[in-house]
Amino acid sequence: MLLLIENYVGNHKDIGNGIIMPYSMDTRVNGQSAQLIKYNTITVNADIPDELFEYQGK
Repeated sequence: MLLLIENYVGNHKDIGNGIIMPYSMDTRVNGQSAQLIKYNTITVNADIPDELFEYQGK
């Protein structure tokens, strides 16, 4: 079985400094929408605490 998978981006907005980002992504399989992701907020170059990258396992 052959599957055609396509990704479409849309609802582009200026997030500042002339940077334009898509606020929606639609993944389609054989023409049917399989996953739609919509963003409310996009932040670029945000400060991320180093603790988020520490190994949590034992």
